[in-house]
Amino acid sequence: DHTKSYEFTVFLIKGNIKTPIAYTRGQVLSKENNYILSGYTDELGKVFLHIMDTELLFTNKERFLLETTPAHVPQIITDKSVISVDKLQPGTSYRFKVNVRDGNGILKTPAAEFSIQTLTQEDNNPTDLTAIVVSPNRIDLVWKAAPNSECKNIKYTVQCTSHPGIPYTTVGTRFIFKNLLPEMRYTFSVHSMKADGTYYPGAPKVEQSTWSQYTFSPSDVTAIPLSPTSIRLSWRAAVESSRTPALYKVVTNSDKKNAQATERTTIDIVNLSPSTEYIFDVHAISVGDLLIMPGAETMIRTPEKAANNPIP
Repeated sequence: DHTKSYEFTVFLIKGNIKTPIAYTRGQVLSKENNYILSGYTDELGKVFLHIMDTELLFTNKERFLLETTPAHVPQIITDKSVISVDKLQPGTSYRFKVNVRDGNGILKTPAAEFSIQTLTQEDNNPTDLTAIVVSPNRIDLVWKAAPNSECKNIKYTVQCTSHPGIPYTTVGTRFIFKNLLPEMRYTFSVHSMKADGTYYPGAPKVEQSTWSQYTFSPSDVTAIPLSPTSIRLSWRAAVESSRTPALYKVVTNSDKKNAQATERTTIDIVNLSPSTEYIFDVHAISVGDLLIMPGAETMIRTPEKAANNPIP
């Protein structure tokens, strides 16, 4: 019993005579709590873990140290008993080990362990799912077609937390969600459908937040290809501006250093590469020449270069 103290005496025995020669008192170690680590995966590159105590409820003093093998992600220290681990490799076996630390920082042993294999990359699923915020009420989804789409006609089912239980079906690689709420975070998923109407496992997911109805930002940016190496951007002007006239900067593929400035609500972007995807962000500029966040974003792919019309 770890709650009691015990006394021990050592005797030297010679014949029928027992002489005490040593004495001590002590306690046995307390019984460690039985921690269980469990988990599951239903998303490519992500595992959800749950830490449970089979004897006692966790207090708000414990913290958890999580280690992953192979070490594709760094150690995680958290006070949450439910942990989401992402950026894992598809089709890979992982072993997770968690130690519980008490309020004094002492690790409780033994550690709880759990092993699982992440979902494999499914050739029938779309890839590179991206959510682009267009306005406080609109988000556009774009993705790359499933690798097997050239061999079979694949339909995609798009789902959003704003419309739970309502799937939208498309054969394209773009879908627009309108009438969303400003400053709200949404989760989107794109599933590839089998012939029997069920889904292939490992559908990609993405999270994105709509903008606030901030009147100093432009909105509704659109892109029209002019040639394989040029496009024309247009957008709705900001309702208010901190400078007169209003000034905008266009950032191409996050290259803020080479952003192009204009006082108009349209601009032609040239010297692009044919058959290449570009993301453009249009920002209003403050009186201190800072980019006002958020900007208006759009994505476009330049046309292919015609074989009979070489581009210099």
